[in-house]
Amino acid sequence: MMELQRPLGLALCLSALPCGAANGVHVPAADLVDAARTALLAKASEAGVQVELAVAGRVGGLDFPVTSGSVPKVSVTHWEGPWLRSRVGVPVQVRVGSRQTTATVWFAVTAPVRGELYADGFGRGEPAEKLVYRTGLMDLARQQGQRTADSASLEGMRLRRAVREGDPVLVSDFEPVPMISARQTVRVLATRGAVRLSVPAQALADGDAGQTIPVLPASATSPIRARVVSPEVVTLEN
Repeated sequence: MMELQRPLGLALCLSALPCGAANGVHVPAADLVDAARTALLAKASEAGVQVELAVAGRVGGLDFPVTSGSVPKVSVTHWEGPWLRSRVGVPVQVRVGSRQTTATVWFAVTAPVRGELYADGFGRGEPAEKLVYRTGLMDLARQQGQRTADSASLEGMRLRRAVREGDPVLVSDFEPVPMISARQTVRVLATRGAVRLSVPAQALADGDAGQTIPVLPASATSPIRARVVSPEVVTLEN
């Protein structure tokens, strides 16, 4: 009877969790998620941003073949780069005894905030003073760190790209209005001795003071090069 009990007891020991734990240390997935979440919330607090986090994908626990009794150390210590985006991975370092590994925990991130949105769609090059805005909810995480713009501070700016209704108003949407804009009507001044000529033309490119741009004089079929000297005025290059 004793001979039958010995192999049965051995089988029970091999299949039981406490017996298996004696051969290693298990770090639960919850510990990895908690460390990653804490690190993300700390960055959000430093930036003054309120975020909502949801674990994206499956997170598994880690097993270390070391002597039981070793205390796992779970931390996020080496993490740089952008974090406020719709999906971000947090590298979690886990050390047990002399063994160390890194696991990445992914989160879906939202950062809802009220701000200025475009009230309509507008094309590239539209002056800021002609744009119409409205207040609404935007998600800072989808902007990937781009700063929102204050419409009151956009004097002398224009859109550098087309925007859609409901898009957030971003600093990166704008660029300074040049002294002369493409397709603008200009005057070409040409001086030959005592003779001074002024011919209307169309600018074919943007230009600021001192820059040379192509212009197409009225009734001409080919453009010429002229230097920008002031708004609406260019001088003929010799």
